[in-house]
Amino acid sequence: MGRDWPVLTAEPTPTLSTATWTFSVGGLVEQPMKWTWDELRALPDSTYAGDIHCVTTWSKLGVSFRGVSVDTVLAAARPLASASYVLATSHTGYTTNLPWKT
Repeated sequence: MGRDWPVLTAEPTPTLSTATWTFSVGGLVEQPMKWTWDELRALPDSTYAGDIHCVTTWSKLGVSFRGVSVDTVLAAARPLASASYVLATSHTGYTTNLPWKT
């Protein structure tokens, strides 16, 4: 991506140690899950190719990302039928959400 990728953030970019970093899924799920950096990186990865449209009104066309899909981590946690949204929370407490349909 290099220099042509827009870098927009609501707070400073943190420096985190992968030795202590964790990723967890909880809430309205059958199986709350928690992964270390190495455990998450060991999950099957996938590729997304398409366009990204940001709520701040910019778009980036024809991008490609490779990594662990949110579908993979949610499949492990098995969201309940009553779950309507996914709420993502950063280590600083910043949040964003997206609709979820099981």
